[in-house]
Parts: sequence; structure tokens; C-alpha cells
Amino acid sequence: MRLLPEEFVLEDIRKKKAALSKTKYVCAFGYCMSDKDKDFDAALRAADEAMYSDKSAIRKEILAAGGKLHRRAGDR
Repeated sequence: MRLLPEEFVLEDIRKKKAALSKTKYVCAFGYCMSDKDKDFDAALRAADEAMYSDKSAIRKEILAAGGKLHRRAGDR
């Protein structure tokens, strides 16, 4: 079965998250499927928004499971 470009991206992210779930690390992902009508800055903003949305979901999931978040070095 041949995956379409966005399906390939989603499958790649799923595989990376599955591999990371076996470690103590997490990673937020964001992407934007762009076309010739979307300028680079708009595509980058959309990818950033998707990444921050994923980061928020990860944070909520960790806290809901009773986990703790690491503090930033500057916040210590």
C-alpha cells in the first residue's frame, strides 16, 4: 500500500512517538502540508501552531497521569 504524502508524515510521527514512549523522553511534532499558494512564513506559522498544540496535549497527558514536568534551567 502506497501512502499519500500527508499519510506518510502522520505515520512517521506515529512511529517516532511509539519509539519515544519506550524511553523517558517526549517530543512534540508539528507540520504543515504546503502548496504553491501558501507562502513559507504562513506554512512555518501553521507548523509551529501544530507543534505547540501537540506540546500542550503531551503536557496535559503527563500531568493527568500523575507525572511531573522538568523545570527549565532558567526557572530553577
